[in-house]
Amino acid sequence: MLPVTKKSFSLVEVLISSLLFASIVAGFLSVGVSIQRLNRRSLHRVAAYQVAQKYLEQLYDDVRQDQWAGGNDLSVGNHGPISENILNIIPCQVSWQVSGMNNATFNNSRCRQVVLTVSWQE
Repeated sequence: MLPVTKKSFSLVEVLISSLLFASIVAGFLSVGVSIQRLNRRSLHRVAAYQVAQKYLEQLYDDVRQDQWAGGNDLSVGNHGPISENILNIIPCQVSWQVSGMNNATFNNSRCRQVVLTVSWQE
């Protein structure tokens, strides 16, 4: 009797290997999509920090110029929202709230607390 040699794969072997290969590829694609989404969020946050820094520097300049009179960006109350574009493509809203400091350490009426908010749609 002659020895049996296997020269091809059976249909079951091909289907199992195809299924295994498809599962591995789907896993890599899923990881790739997640990394891309996370990268986009990080880019938006960094850009939002830059927009916030721009507005805080403007407020800092007002403080340095001693512009505490009412009606400007340092007056107590809510300011904004102002429309901005992050990276010139992502519309966002910038607003800030200025409040007086009621702390014994900061008993000076010229001290202010500023909370700046940059919001956007993902």
